[in-house]
Amino acid sequence: MLTDPDTVSLELRRYRSAQPGQLTLVGATLIDCTGSPARPDCTVYVDGDRIRFAGPSPDFAVPPEATAVDCSGKFVIPGLWDMHVNWYDRETLGLFVANGVLGARQFWGTPEYHDWNRDARTGRHLSPRWVVGSTPLDGPEPQFIGYRPVEDESDARLAVREAAEEGAEFVVVNSTLRRSAFFALADEAQRLGIPFCGQVPSGVTMWEASTAGMSSIEHLLGVGLATSALAADLQESKDQRSGHGNPQSLSSTADLEIRAAGSYLPGLAGDLFAHFVAHGTWHVPTLSALRAGLLRGAHARADDERLSYLPRYTAEGWRDNAVEGGGSEDASRRVFDHQLFLVGAMHRAGVRLMAGTGAILYPFCFPGFSLHDELELLVEAGLTPLEALQCATRNPAEYLGEPDRGVIAAGAAADLVLLDADPLEEIGNVRRIDSVVTGGIHIPRGGLDAMLREVRSLVSAS
Repeated sequence: MLTDPDTVSLELRRYRSAQPGQLTLVGATLIDCTGSPARPDCTVYVDGDRIRFAGPSPDFAVPPEATAVDCSGKFVIPGLWDMHVNWYDRETLGLFVANGVLGARQFWGTPEYHDWNRDARTGRHLSPRWVVGSTPLDGPEPQFIGYRPVEDESDARLAVREAAEEGAEFVVVNSTLRRSAFFALADEAQRLGIPFCGQVPSGVTMWEASTAGMSSIEHLLGVGLATSALAADLQESKDQRSGHGNPQSLSSTADLEIRAAGSYLPGLAGDLFAHFVAHGTWHVPTLSALRAGLLRGAHARADDERLSYLPRYTAEGWRDNAVEGGGSEDASRRVFDHQLFLVGAMHRAGVRLMAGTGAILYPFCFPGFSLHDELELLVEAGLTPLEALQCATRNPAEYLGEPDRGVIAAGAAADLVLLDADPLEEIGNVRRIDSVVTGGIHIPRGGLDAMLREVRSLVSAS
């Protein structure tokens, strides 16, 4: 357990038990993620777990009782969010915080994940703030052990009520849910006021899912086919295959995706994207997961140092995957390049995007670390560095209906990341973390390194 005195350093116990006081970050360049330009020589004043001032340093007198941190030459951004996580290992939660990921949306939820939030508040461990979904709802023969089978319309309504009673903050939809059950689920979720999101089931069009109120669509699944001149034929072929659109079967449907890319219709795509905008349908592309699922060994390294932070059985399985590689690299690359194109096209059309990694869903999708990969891929897709940052800060806060998060402004939550280099100049600089502030608690680089060492020690002993 993370509270075992034999494994938890005195330094980390100090941060876990700390109570937020008054903290002043002085002299940083402020990137508030509201859309305003970066502002040099700013001060951020934190009192408790809230920001009370964020602006030019000459305009603020540092209270003598506040802990002042010299941030000259640093860049301050809001805490990052990973909006698609399938993580399960309590001992590795420090990997998120050490990488500046201070919020996450859990897509395979059970009541125990709510304990993670409670334990973080009571100082038992350092963890992101979790938004916890339901157990994924699937068809009568679920794709994965542990998914909740849904038999029919009445069962779909019951499943939504069960999820709400268990405290789920959103309902997770999987791809083999039957059409009639999907629409019953959508109606019951809207009646109860609980969002539903995930994969658009086979037999339901992207247009219908958006109209039905699906709050976010994950992994771009179905977007390529829905924007093709061959949409109906390709979807029928895909539905006949055992993958049923699950992201883990992308390599087996690459031929359909290639045909879709070659028959892309800008007019059809524009109409679909406008439909998403009109109905408030968000997208979480999880490009890092798509790249891993398609290219596999092409981007992964068996000697990746980040593997040392994972349980042995996970790391060994991922190494095997890197050695084995995937199918046709040329075909897979063509599919992934089209997915990058689609993300850029959706963004230009005004479709709202959020950053998510699908951490653990695919090999080499690391908790915490891969959010940085995702931001780089969003820039590769055509977003500016600021727009990519907003996908992991302001946009998640807006999606969750929590305007007091995701930006740096008076009254906002005191979740911050201090960087040693400018992420607007090069988005990869989000990896160069000097320190984080989580819930008003400042954790310097030494504390973050201690968190990483602790995770490595715990997983090596397991």
